[in-house]
Amino acid sequence: NPVEGTTVTVDDAGDVDALDGIEDGETKETNESGVATFDGITSEDADTFTLQFSEENAGDDTAELEFVPGEAANVDVDADQTTAAADGEDEIVATATVTDDNDNLVEGVDVEVDGLTNGGEIDVEEDTPVETGENGEATFTLTSTDVIDDRELTFTEQDNNNQDTQDVTFETGPGDQIDATVVGEPATADGQDELTVEVEVLDAGDNPVADTTVEVDHA
Repeated sequence: NPVEGTTVTVDDAGDVDALDGIEDGETKETNESGVATFDGITSEDADTFTLQFSEENAGDDTAELEFVPGEAANVDVDADQTTAAADGEDEIVATATVTDDNDNLVEGVDVEVDGLTNGGEIDVEEDTPVETGENGEATFTLTSTDVIDDRELTFTEQDNNNQDTQDVTFETGPGDQIDATVVGEPATADGQDELTVEVEVLDAGDNPVADTTVEVDHA
């Protein structure tokens, strides 16, 4: 049967110190239904908290309170490196972290990236948009075979359109291909008529490699 008018106490246990609107030692009396109500409990941290309550005759029991993140309010983008070779293999990994107004990580938010094709194309390994995981992160693996200098990419979370930017550069890689071509018609073998050989050096992404040294082999 419900016990009316008995005192229920918040024990100094569990996560009572981590919550607002309640404190250890706080008491309430039960109503005619045997219920003591502790309301106004809040937290700015998204987590599950345990509170313990006791009554002198009935003993104690615990309750778990769950606070979930609020709406997406911020996007912060960080890259493991900002410069990579334009060979289609060297990667820049950009991570967009979505949080609410209290810096709680927000899961299940789509993040889109823009600026991939503004003069030279950047490829994204993942299907876009990328959804944030439990850690609030959406990861973008970027590669390119085009030489791109200081491109600004914009990352936008699709719930409330908050944005952040990240600059990336893809530069010419080391020589990977060489092609020697004779320029002009066959020359007369008189010791004076000349021929010219042009040697083109490309990286793995078919980009011309400047300021590299080409040697004539003894072969």
